[in-house]
This record gives sequence, structure tokens and C-alpha cells, in this order.
Amino acid sequence: MKQPIALALTAVLAAGLCAPASAANTTAAQTTTPAVKTLRFDELERTVRENNLSVKALTQQLKSVEETKVSTSYDNQYFTLEQQMSQYQAQINELDAAISALGTDAANDALCKTLIAQRSALQGSLRALQVSYGDLKDSEDNAADKHKDTVTATQRQVANAADLLCFGAQNTFVSLHTLAVSQSEMTCSLAELDRSIAILRAQVRRGMAGALDLLALQSQRETLLANQKTLEVQRANLQNSLAVQCGLGADTKLELTALPEVTAEQLAAMNYDQDLAEALKNSYSIWAKQDAAQQASDDYENDVTDNIYAYEAAKITAQAEPDNVKTAFRQLYNAVRDKKSALDAANADAAQGSKTFASKQVQYTRGALSKNDYLQAQDTFAALERAQTNAKINLLTAYNQYNWAKRGVMNTNA
Repeated sequence: MKQPIALALTAVLAAGLCAPASAANTTAAQTTTPAVKTLRFDELERTVRENNLSVKALTQQLKSVEETKVSTSYDNQYFTLEQQMSQYQAQINELDAAISALGTDAANDALCKTLIAQRSALQGSLRALQVSYGDLKDSEDNAADKHKDTVTATQRQVANAADLLCFGAQNTFVSLHTLAVSQSEMTCSLAELDRSIAILRAQVRRGMAGALDLLALQSQRETLLANQKTLEVQRANLQNSLAVQCGLGADTKLELTALPEVTAEQLAAMNYDQDLAEALKNSYSIWAKQDAAQQASDDYENDVTDNIYAYEAAKITAQAEPDNVKTAFRQLYNAVRDKKSALDAANADAAQGSKTFASKQVQYTRGALSKNDYLQAQDTFAALERAQTNAKINLLTAYNQYNWAKRGVMNTNA
């Protein structure tokens, strides 16, 4: 029963991670203004758990499994056996009465032996039914135990699938902010290229540069415009995906609040040994590998399969998974530290850049700096600020992955 459940969960999870193509299509008759929804990163998980259609489907599936009554399927079998045993016992009682009524008269010996033989046959049939009744109870007990295992497995699978949907929505939210930084960078590059084209066009008129040089810059501009449109399409697709992940219509207009920044207190609270112990305890991959090994063992012991190698392979995989989790968790821990160092460097660069740009502003105000050089200094400072923003995003991403790993959601296959 576990395999169909897992396959169903996989299908639901895949449906929740991507927007259906039909959701993005609109007819010419639709002229309504798209709904507007403001999303906050720190409220995103709750929003997904409450509204995502896949999460709702998973919850209903879990309820169905939990509320399944194993005894119901056995009630009719118990009733039939009890009826048969009752009939046999009644016939045995009738024969006992008849045999007793015949007494010890020798004339009744032949009939008495016949009745005794019939009674013996009925007694044998009754014992067989009693054995079947006992076997049925054992079968029900086994089914009840298997159902408990199925409920436990479904609970873990549903919880992990819901976690992945929430984690995926958070990644989409972050990706939209990262894309906004890329769009800002492209806008600045386009403005800088336009200034270069204007200067080169003047140089061409004066014979100081060739037309081919101008054509090369104009070609670069066309490439930038094409890339800009590509980013706009990507942003629209990500917006649609996030809307669906949050249980909203794909055409919902989303307004994203700023990303939270990882605080010094949050970083100081990281304790590798304690956090690793929590990650190992909560790890879905460890549970899944152990569950697969147990299933393979049960199949082999119950003669479902005679392939001992499948069981041995599953057991080895389960034994190796804790080490895989430890390795992956160490990488996530180190990634947070690395991203924090990168942010410190970006902060220092931005602080120095701010001072340099302030100096350039003073020079420009006093007429000691050309407008083109001033704009170039402005672009340089803007690039440092974008690098700082990206560093903050990278740290948040690493820290968020680390926290999800503590909750048991981690990719150990990388």
C-alpha cells in the first residue's frame, strides 16, 4: 500500500511545484483586473500550508488513510464463520441428544455408530472453522499493525511533501528578488551603453571613430534589450508559479515585501552539534531509507520475493544515509559561514564605495568632474550596492536551507 501512496504524493507534489499551463491562459473575453496580493517571506509557509491546493489534497489523503477501519473488512468474514460454527454446534448438540436417547440397547448399535461418525465429522469441521476463526483474528491483528505502519508512513510522506512545497515557495520568493537585482543591473548596463553610444556617435561624426565600432555597440544594445525581455518573461513565470504555490490564481498580481536580513543573533544561535542532532532526528531521507530497508526485509521474510540482494542493498543504503546527512549538513553549515564572510566583504566594499561616491559628488558639484565621469562613478557605486544586496540574499538562502535541514528537509544526493 505504501508504494501507491508514495506515487500519489509525488504526483501531487509535482503539481504543486509548477503552475499548470491552463492556469496561465486567458480568453479574449476576460477583461477583469487581476487580484493583488501582498506576500511576506516570514508568512509564506503559513500561506502555503493554508491555501496550497496540493497541501489540501495531501491533508485529505492523510485523513482518508487515518480514518480507514481495518475491522470493517473483517466483520462479514467473522459473521459468516460464527454462523457456520453455530450451525455445526447445533447439529452436534442434536446428535448428542439422539445418541443419548438411543441408550445402550444392542439393537441400536449400528444407528448409534452412524450418528457418532456423523458427530465426529461435524466436530472435525467445527474445529477447522475454529482454527480459521483464530487465523482470521491473527490476520486482522497483522492488518491492523500494517495499517499503523501505513498511517505512520503516510504521515511522514505527507509532512515531507508539504515541507517541500513550502520550501519551494520560499525559493521562488527569493528568486524573484534575485531577478529584480539582475533587472536593475541590466537597466544600469543599458544606460551606460547608451552613454557610450552617444559619445561614440559624436566621435564618428568627427572622424575619430569608425562606423563599425558604433554598429558593434548598437548590436550589444540589441542583445541587452533581448536579455531584458527574457528576464521580464522569467519574472512573469516566477510570479505565476508563486501565486499557484500560495493557492492563488496564476494571474494574481503579487506584491512582495523586502526580504528579511539574517541577524547576528540568529547566526550566533547556530550550534553545529546540537543542530546536527536535530537534523538527524528529523531527517526524512534517513526515515525513508530505513523504511525501504524494513519493507525489503518484510518482503523477503514473507516470501514476497526471494531476492536477498535487494534487501542487502536497501540495508546498506539505510546504513549509509546518516553519514550522507552529516556530510550534507556540514556543507550547509559551512555555506552559512562562507556567505556571512562574503557579506562582510560586500558591506566593506559598499561602505568604501559610498565614501568614494560622496567625494565624486562633491567634485561634480564644484565642476571638477565631468557629468560622464560622475555617472560612471554612480554606476560603480550602484554595482557595489547590488553586490551587497546579492550577498544578503545569498546569506538568507544558505541560512534558510540550514534551518530546513534541521527540520529534516535536505538534499543528500548532491
